[in-house]
Amino acid sequence: MPRHYVIAISFVVVTGCVATGLPSLNPPEPGLTPANFERIRDGMTKADVDAILGSTGECQSLTSTLINVWTTVEWSDGVFKATVQFHNDQVCDKKWAVEEPHK
Repeated sequence: MPRHYVIAISFVVVTGCVATGLPSLNPPEPGLTPANFERIRDGMTKADVDAILGSTGECQSLTSTLINVWTTVEWSDGVFKATVQFHNDQVCDKKWAVEEPHK
């Protein structure tokens, strides 16, 4: 095969790989979405979760002892609801729900 064909085919393959891979290099937009909820991992801080979900959420409960603090924070947009529990500012549990429309 002539060398210019090899170069042309290599260019097309590399360009295609780069073009299809670029969208995955951009982080998802913050917001309350199922995909963003799945990005939340045990051990993340509340600031990490706030950045993923795009807002600070609403504290539902706070319990503390001398050395431990448990908080439950809820994010809701009227359609989806994410509830995340933190132990000493680290995610320890999370729940996702689809809210029922108000009648």
